[in-house]
Amino acid sequence: YLLLSPAGNRLLLGTAQGLRWMAIDGRGGEDIALPGQGHGFLPLWGNGEQEVLVAQHDGKQALYRLYAVDLGNKQNRELGMFAIPNNGPGWIQLSLSPDRQWLMGEAYQAGFYWIHLPTGTLVPIGGNAVGPQDRWLTIGFVGWVPRGEGQ
Repeated sequence: YLLLSPAGNRLLLGTAQGLRWMAIDGRGGEDIALPGQGHGFLPLWGNGEQEVLVAQHDGKQALYRLYAVDLGNKQNRELGMFAIPNNGPGWIQLSLSPDRQWLMGEAYQAGFYWIHLPTGTLVPIGGNAVGPQDRWLTIGFVGWVPRGEGQ
């Protein structure tokens, strides 16, 4: 993984060994300890340059846990947990809504879902494939936009 931070000042690098952030100018960076005990993870930037979100496979169950990691004080907290559809291999992309209530995700070979973090509920997005005879819906998810007052 290689992700640019919201302000464009840092890169988030995900490797088989773990996570690392690096300053764009090369004058800083450090490894990020993974918060959970599982294997397999998906990183994404949280709010601003000081927060990284890590969705990590539980390791004991067919679910992921989403953690917020503060890069300043190295503290982390769990934001929610959610299953892997059809007990499949896992998630391949996730994006968090600005209100931190929803994730948009793609489960490997299982399609696209809205994930409600407070409850862990998975809501399939129309067009998910359920068998080889079906056609896959390809969605290019770019990001979340805030809604205006009264919308």
